[in-house]
Amino acid sequence: MPSFLIVHSVIQDGRFDAYRQPPTLDIGGLRAPLDWGDITLHVPAGDLPVTVYVVRTDGQIEGAKITVRAPAGTGTRLTFIPPLQPGGTSQLRIDGQWAADSSMHYYAARDARVLAAPTHPLPPVGEGRSRAASGVRIVAPAAAPLAPPAQAVGPTPGSTASVPPSPSSFGHEQGARVDPVQASPAHPAPGAAGPAQPQPSFGQRQPPAIPTPEEFDRLEREAGAAQARAYEAWAAQQRATSHEQPAQHDGAPRPIGLVAANAGQAQPAWYPDPFRRAELRWFDGQQWTSSVMRGGARAHDLPG
Repeated sequence: MPSFLIVHSVIQDGRFDAYRQPPTLDIGGLRAPLDWGDITLHVPAGDLPVTVYVVRTDGQIEGAKITVRAPAGTGTRLTFIPPLQPGGTSQLRIDGQWAADSSMHYYAARDARVLAAPTHPLPPVGEGRSRAASGVRIVAPAAAPLAPPAQAVGPTPGSTASVPPSPSSFGHEQGARVDPVQASPAHPAPGAAGPAQPQPSFGQRQPPAIPTPEEFDRLEREAGAAQARAYEAWAAQQRATSHEQPAQHDGAPRPIGLVAANAGQAQPAWYPDPFRRAELRWFDGQQWTSSVMRGGARAHDLPG
């Protein structure tokens, strides 16, 4: 059963331009390129002499070495941090070890990093060699024995989380409602006497209240009175601007084309509106009324 190594490389000040390329992983003389971030790859089981190093733009090599005990069927996570200043101490530590799962297989296949013999060998690293000779500082010659692998943890296949997952606040604030229409009590509107009253959001405005029968009748009477005043004002304007003598039948018009029933008077009925403002108007036998018909619906329209 294979073992896995998850190497997390990070720069303390974020200056990627200070290095020629991302770090390099060396295990027993076999190397694989890494990236800034997480890289997962298959490694042989057993005690592994692991070296991670990076080359600065001036050619200075910064790195560290540690021995990792990787039993078969496990995944071990390492973190590599180069020093802030050239010549400082790099950090290389073991963050944890877990039983291998399908997510480690997925990430190893996705990253596709294979340990291979280098084209240009790096000088060997050993405790007896100085940093000037080897170019790599040793942090620990051997890691302490690790506890047996715990229950498998980590991201599910297809995710992009790290192994083990880092704590995150993502999703903890989901569901919070933000209403841009509601004013903040700490910042009332200018000139407001008290705390700002929340306004309904878009799509939540209440429809106008339906008037009661009494109120509807009052509104109808007011509309009729306004129409009568408008007509009286119009009639007065017509009389003031007209220079013609009134005709014999001016005033209350007679029905058009009607035959007098008795004494020259028409019978009460619906007749074509002589004022041309409706289809039909009711004649009560004495005079034209305000009851009219428009499109088959009864309406109110003062005569004249």
